[in-house]
Amino acid sequence: MLAVVNEKIHPVRDVAKTSTFGQEAFRSPFGQLDYVLEGSARFYRSVARSHTVSSQWNIDDIDVLSEVGIIYSHGGTDSKTVDCMLDSGVRSIVYAATGHGNMAHSVTESPVAARARDIHVVRASRTGSGIVIRNAAQPDGP
Repeated sequence: MLAVVNEKIHPVRDVAKTSTFGQEAFRSPFGQLDYVLEGSARFYRSVARSHTVSSQWNIDDIDVLSEVGIIYSHGGTDSKTVDCMLDSGVRSIVYAATGHGNMAHSVTESPVAARARDIHVVRASRTGSGIVIRNAAQPDGP
């Protein structure tokens, strides 16, 4: 999928709103794919990663989308927050952590418990850009 904003073409997976106002509010960390000029799309580069019909994800193979819980890390985060999310019936959790996606020591056992219950856990960063590497500063387990 593509997003066209202010005559700039962005891959949807990359584009983000980076300002609350202004004409240049949408940006992609690797730059836009190119422009819409005089009503026609002009592409001068392409996305190297699989996307759209070439990706592994296929909506035709999915009957129901499961509920996903999002936990925003903050000072004083403890395992009770994660435990409440687990008890709510979600099938997946996104843990939006600080910095490089690091979890407070007080909650590191809760994602392990979630995985034991077959609940998917994704560790992410709420910094707005960059990547979170598996088993980097935070051990993610098997």
